[in-house]
Amino acid sequence: MRLAPTPAEAKAWEVLQRLGFERQVSITTPRHRSAGATNGWILDLFHRKKKLCVELDGGVHARTKGRDGRRDRALRAIGIATLRFPNSFVLKQPQLFQLRVVETLNGMGEEEEKAPA
Repeated sequence: MRLAPTPAEAKAWEVLQRLGFERQVSITTPRHRSAGATNGWILDLFHRKKKLCVELDGGVHARTKGRDGRRDRALRAIGIATLRFPNSFVLKQPQLFQLRVVETLNGMGEEEEKAPA
């Protein structure tokens, strides 16, 4: 876990903290527990109620797409959806970044709300 956020993480936190997101949340999946790990992944930003993870990808992620995909699938298996954004997008277009996250949050759980009683 980093002590200081990256510029993109700081900007994302600035625009998302009022929406109920937490930052740098540690999540342990069943795979980690079965391997005896004491920690799992650190999520950049996490909305517990909606189970939405927002990940900010810097240059290193161009080389780690396979690992990122496996991580996203493992999180999905425990009910956590992941949105990924390039750092540059968050820094250059913070309002659009916020809008996309809000649209995703608003669209989550619609099936449950529309189900007949």
